[in-house]
Amino acid sequence: MNSFILINADQFTLDTLAEAGIDYYNWDENSIIVTESQERLSQALGLKGLNAAVSEWDGFYLVDLNEQICCTTTAMPATDSMQGKYANTQLGQARENYIKLARTRMDQWLAQTLQAFEKTNAKLLSLAGAFFKKAQLAQAKTIKTAGADGSKLLVQQYQALMAIDKVESVRFSAGRILIFTDVLTATAPNVKGTRELGRFLITVDTTGTLDAPITCHNLTRRIKAWRSGMHAPQVFADGKLCPAEILESIFQLTAEQDLPTAIELLLQHLQVCQNDAIGEQLKAWPLVL
Repeated sequence: MNSFILINADQFTLDTLAEAGIDYYNWDENSIIVTESQERLSQALGLKGLNAAVSEWDGFYLVDLNEQICCTTTAMPATDSMQGKYANTQLGQARENYIKLARTRMDQWLAQTLQAFEKTNAKLLSLAGAFFKKAQLAQAKTIKTAGADGSKLLVQQYQALMAIDKVESVRFSAGRILIFTDVLTATAPNVKGTRELGRFLITVDTTGTLDAPITCHNLTRRIKAWRSGMHAPQVFADGKLCPAEILESIFQLTAEQDLPTAIELLLQHLQVCQNDAIGEQLKAWPLVL
């Protein structure tokens, strides 16, 4: 199944996709990625098909939502709140109020339960981002002054990445290195059997400006485990990795331009879960038969 990069996705678009049960994840400030059939995506957004353009990445198509043609007979009108197909009925109002209450209570519970965890996560990502930026800028200056040697280093990095087991393809773009994997599986000491995670897109920030130098997005499935929309037991819905001791090594290797070793270590981290509460969440992923 192909993936679509939806450009100019506003809050109404996000609400509409959520209402239709279609998962998405952020690509940049105003774009999201959706892995769904073209027909279902068009119907959910109320469009007369999708005017999609081929992107520079295999299996990814660009869709500018500002250039699409709406189905005026079936498109849902934009309202202050997304009320769904029962918007004009008492049942719809009751349903909406119940959902709001449930979400409020759930948000309060999550805030109380995960407050300490979020502080640790934010601190780790902030320190990692600052370290990565400084080291990356230093390495960039070295490569720039090296001239032809810098280009040779990139070729060596590409060849080494492609030699890693489970890496299917590697793409270089402005400010990013995109690494596509084959289907990953995982095990955990406290979970029965081998579980299928899916195919991943690993994005490496080469600018040193983002708070997360490496993000991982599951292109096959996202699971509601100990938090909703998880890409793996150790990967949040936004693609950021859960705090772990191994992250320090991964970030340091990435900043030092030893990307192949960093990616190999990252894949091992994804596929071998620890004997802890996070590793136990692997049971939510499908069993490999």
